[in-house]
Amino acid sequence: MIKKADKGFRMDSATLDFLVYTLFGESYCEISRTADGGMDGVLDLCAQRAYRDLGRTLRFYSVDGKDGRKEVETKKKTMLEEAKGSVVDGPRVLLWAESQEKFNCLHKKICGEGSGAEYCWSIAVAAREAPGSDVLKPVRKEEKAFYPGQAQKWLNMILKYFWILDLPQFKGVLRRVE
Repeated sequence: MIKKADKGFRMDSATLDFLVYTLFGESYCEISRTADGGMDGVLDLCAQRAYRDLGRTLRFYSVDGKDGRKEVETKKKTMLEEAKGSVVDGPRVLLWAESQEKFNCLHKKICGEGSGAEYCWSIAVAAREAPGSDVLKPVRKEEKAFYPGQAQKWLNMILKYFWILDLPQFKGVLRRVE
């Protein structure tokens, strides 16, 4: 049950577990045990959940037949796994930014491309160049299949989910980033 408290809301552990499980497919306790091994496992879980949000903005080539759909799904999974390295590195770097200015600069480099972007850090570039990305369908005349705005959504959703989990192992990092 969720109850109003002095500063926000309080919820019992069963409600928290239910809500966390509906988002991540794992209980809060399971995620907390993952967090004991470090930040990367939790960021990976957040990246997978955020990909489902991002997936609504991606356009894929359509195919006919069961075999064609299986191939597209396999390529989508491959692309996700390949791009996820850049996606998980981004929040890890951002969480340690010393100031808001540094955070903003790093965020632009991680999400963007061209001027102001770090090619080796760019989620947009990593997603477009990942094996399996040929199933992404270019949108409009720009012939791009993955945009910096989509990278920004993916990154921001990862940070949001990481913040929502509010794991005790990362309290210091979260307080500094808030």
